[in-house]
Amino acid sequence: MTRPPLRLQAGAEVASLGRRRFMGGALAGLAVLGGTLLVRRAGLHGAPGRGTAEGGVREVLSFLEEHGKLPVTASGDGRWLLEKRFLADAFELRVVDRATGAIAAGALSADTQLALAFCPKGRTVAFLACSGGDRRFALQFLDIDTGRVTAAPTPRTRSAAAPILWAPDGQRLLYTLAEGPSQHAVVFDRGSGQWQRMEPPLAERCEPAWSPDGRRIALASGQQPGALALVSLDDPPGVRTLVIADRGELRHLSWRPDGGALAVTLRRQADEYFSLLEVDCLTGRQSVVAQPPGDVSEPRYLGASELLFRVGSGGDARLMRARTDPGETLPVGPASGVVNLRSGAAEAGRVFALHVGRTSPPALLEVSSGEEPGVVGRATSAWTSGCTDVALRARDGLGLPGFLWRPGTQSALGPSAVVLVHGGPALQELPVWDARVQVLLRAGCHVLSFNYRGSTGYGARFERAGNDAERTLDVLAAVDYCVDRVGVPRERVVLLGSSYGTSLVAGAMVAEPGCCGAAVLVSTVRLSRIARRQLPAPPRVVAFHGENDNLLAPAQARREIEGCLGPAALAHEGAWSVFEHEGHHLHRLRSWARVYASVIALDGRAQQRDPDHG
Repeated sequence: MTRPPLRLQAGAEVASLGRRRFMGGALAGLAVLGGTLLVRRAGLHGAPGRGTAEGGVREVLSFLEEHGKLPVTASGDGRWLLEKRFLADAFELRVVDRATGAIAAGALSADTQLALAFCPKGRTVAFLACSGGDRRFALQFLDIDTGRVTAAPTPRTRSAAAPILWAPDGQRLLYTLAEGPSQHAVVFDRGSGQWQRMEPPLAERCEPAWSPDGRRIALASGQQPGALALVSLDDPPGVRTLVIADRGELRHLSWRPDGGALAVTLRRQADEYFSLLEVDCLTGRQSVVAQPPGDVSEPRYLGASELLFRVGSGGDARLMRARTDPGETLPVGPASGVVNLRSGAAEAGRVFALHVGRTSPPALLEVSSGEEPGVVGRATSAWTSGCTDVALRARDGLGLPGFLWRPGTQSALGPSAVVLVHGGPALQELPVWDARVQVLLRAGCHVLSFNYRGSTGYGARFERAGNDAERTLDVLAAVDYCVDRVGVPRERVVLLGSSYGTSLVAGAMVAEPGCCGAAVLVSTVRLSRIARRQLPAPPRVVAFHGENDNLLAPAQARREIEGCLGPAALAHEGAWSVFEHEGHHLHRLRSWARVYASVIALDGRAQQRDPDHG
């Protein structure tokens, strides 16, 4: 088959593979303390200048591009593998014939493609994309035969976090329309070109499911917590409601192949974790399938009485298998790392899953009924440093989960550390292979990622705990750990916050101006909650922002930083950068490389306080 030419498509955005965010907000941490080592590794000595900065860009960009080819998913019949390549200023999709290794189709875009999903019956890949990071995602299709990308005449959504779900016949699909405080399932019919917004609205983080005959959609109701809505699309249309648990949380759904029951994940108000239930669609009768000490998510039927699902606990998330008649629950595949279930063909007893190990980059696995997973495709890396689970102690005594990576070679200037402070707060840091961490380790830095109170993945009590002030103290406790347990001087610790994490980092610097040596802020949010006060020489600050950030415009973000940390906080050269064609999440590899180069090109006194601050 002749490979169709690649076409550069306009109008796509945001990507994340590897970790929860492949190139998440914390990437910029290399900057302040690791910069010297990267400059030396590149053979760049002396005072920083244009040559030094460009050399730093080239080196980091080369490393990121080297690790930018990733498997994404596979077609339900197992014929096609979908790969994605992250380039300096573009994102390439490749549909690969698994039998021959030939590239059947490809598409190159200046913006990234998200929620990628193969049509179960046709030669089409659906995805969501926006332009320049503006977070107005459009539904688009890649035709495998022609390589053409076309857009559907459907409403744009503000989020691409939820998956695109094809109906079994491949004619219709649904995606989640996020607009304002509510979100709805939107069904698009490719044959007629018509779309329909479903009622009731979706519960938060709900993943709906198509019935096997494609005539109904099951979803968790946003109007009635703990209720399951069965929406009929054909005559007679209507909604049937099954109350599963009063005021409980329903998340992920999967329809049994015969259409008679649904697998649902549920967390009742008094429960710590999500459990797995099977619900009879006619009577509403419930039976517990699995209730492990961790959160159950992403159930998939592998036949009439066999379920595959993931269980998250302690940062890891592994596959489990259970029978519904009932039977034993058994682990499947890798014992550590994080796995996320992708598309598949339940009627054929086949599902695909993306696994990222603690020391291994992403690998796409094929899971079949009664068999151990096989590898369909994998990313490669010579850098496989693992982490150690550590227990941080908050200043009020609460235990905080964390993960510590140690560099193989330490800086000649002594130990240094970067503390990653994630956004959210309802997100979590994961103990898995991550390109950003490998960059930091190459630079000789220790890396500490941790989950402050309010992070997900550690039970309901931890997820519901804390406020901004308490989380700020959690950040200070993470710095204390680096100083007291890792042996890093306080002035050699960098706090690296992204999105909501920038408010915690800024709050920590205001509360204790001498808490660290420097701070990197990526995609700053509003800081008005932080009490203003005169700061005696705060740490050096470097900040980066996307020009199309829809949460806070660049000019306002800069005013927030200067209002919180002082008018001189961003006065030094290289302290403030705005990236074109980027939004709240930075995703272009060149943007990240320039983040590093900008910080590397500072005056070489990253640990010194600027006398003009205060």
